[in-house]
Amino acid sequence: MNKTEVEQLLSTFLPLKKNIQTLKRQIYMIDNLLIMPLQNSGNEYVKTCKLNEKMQNTIIDALKTCEIIETLIETLPNPYHQAILRMRYIEGLDWRTISEKVNYCQDYCIRLKNAAINKLIEINDLSQYKSIKYKIN
Repeated sequence: MNKTEVEQLLSTFLPLKKNIQTLKRQIYMIDNLLIMPLQNSGNEYVKTCKLNEKMQNTIIDALKTCEIIETLIETLPNPYHQAILRMRYIEGLDWRTISEKVNYCQDYCIRLKNAAINKLIEINDLSQYKSIKYKIN
């Protein structure tokens, strides 16, 4: 993976987490529908169950991707690199807020982020993650 692809992977964390929450709410609603007696045919029940299963599988895939992202960040030996990537991609903080938290200027924080991504590429075999699908609804 190149730098742009790594940044794309990292950038999927927050949208995936939001997607997971949305899907969980939708599954809850579907489960409540399944409890109520259906006025439609058994076919509608089967379709609803299949939709529920598909949504559960999407959640599992999203959780796996989020776990991969968190694990990759933890592989960085430099705690500042970890912190910068975590604040930017896991917490979704803007550069101004990150710079205030670490007491560095924004430009230096961005340089740390770039160095961290380069280090991720250097120390990990990221080719295995090229096949990850970034399904974000």
